[in-house]
Amino acid sequence: MVRSLAAVLVSSFVVGLTGCAIEGDPGVDLEREAEGITSCTIKTATGYRSGTAFTIKVVTVDGKPVELATAMAYVRMQAAAKKAGVGVWIVSGFRTMAEQKYLYNCYLTKSCNGGNLAARPGYSNHQSGHALDLNTSASGVYSWLSKHGASYGFKRTVPSEAWHWEYWGPMTAGPCTDKDGDGILNEKDNCPSNANKTQDDLDKDGKGDVCDGDVDGDGVVNEKDNCPREKNATQVDTDKDGKGDACDLDDDKDGIVDTKDNCKLVANADQADLDKDGKGDACDTDRDGDGIENSKDNCPDDKNADQVDSDADGKGDACDETAPPPPSEEPPSDTPGAPPVDDCQTGDCGDKTTEAPGETADLGDGHDHADPPADTAMSGGCALGGNGSSSAGAALLALALMMLTRRATKRA
Repeated sequence: MVRSLAAVLVSSFVVGLTGCAIEGDPGVDLEREAEGITSCTIKTATGYRSGTAFTIKVVTVDGKPVELATAMAYVRMQAAAKKAGVGVWIVSGFRTMAEQKYLYNCYLTKSCNGGNLAARPGYSNHQSGHALDLNTSASGVYSWLSKHGASYGFKRTVPSEAWHWEYWGPMTAGPCTDKDGDGILNEKDNCPSNANKTQDDLDKDGKGDVCDGDVDGDGVVNEKDNCPREKNATQVDTDKDGKGDACDLDDDKDGIVDTKDNCKLVANADQADLDKDGKGDACDTDRDGDGIENSKDNCPDDKNADQVDSDADGKGDACDETAPPPPSEEPPSDTPGAPPVDDCQTGDCGDKTTEAPGETADLGDGHDHADPPADTAMSGGCALGGNGSSSAGAALLALALMMLTRRATKRA
């Protein structure tokens, strides 16, 4: 408690020669507000160089305002010192005009700040942002800075002030820098040298698209990738149009976009689909949908799962115009078990004899029988009704039988 109070009292009056803060007890630094970058929120202030005002950018480091370029160099140096086991802190950084006027007045009047030397307002390098007062009275700090400070761009410029160190180097990469000016600090920017506010990273490799040589992460550099934003390591390009299938809206170049094409990789502008299965004939391995692959189907365009081929010519009956007709439903007369066939029904009445047209027939009954009516024809002893009448045919058949019976009787 006593130590903390002392630290507050001392820090309230710490100032340095030529405008630098006097370090006093190292305990002041141990009670610092923060170590390293406290805030990367960049603020603008009015700085002064040789009495001329200019706009300066400052961030908060170790709880103190520090000019941006000086701050980025300092945090790198501070980190290196920490690895070596040395704790370096900022006691005083950038100063406003009001702060410098106060210190200069103390120097002139000797009424405050011990009357220590201070530069005229507008001429202190604390106001230009280059000077830092460091805790060189702490163990090992001055020795480490003397050996390594120059490696980070810091130099001791006032012989009488061991704590006064200045940085006049360029802006270096650091946690609060934004090299590409896209509003994203370098440490968080996935392309620190290329402006990319959106930080797009398609392949999620930590490198932003605007600076990634292989945006889609497929192993093919953007300049040679036929689909630079779609993974396609094989680079397949079916229609050879220079655009890979992975990003080509019409892979087969048939004028039908892939989302509507029933054969995306086989050109078929007509979109024919015989079996209506949603797969175009051009790429359907069974276009008639009968379960037989086209290469084995003897009728690839006609359904014929049975693959019947009566004439064994390699073409199924379903699509063979020369195939024999199917067998009759009635078996032929010589088929075993078939009912007898009436010879006269088939036009074959054997060796029967009929009278010549116009003659009369003697049936042995003492009467001459005239020929059948003119509209009835006899062929081979069979009566065929000209008008197809079944009754007329029966009558003629009866007459023929009578004549045959009569003749047989005479011969006997």
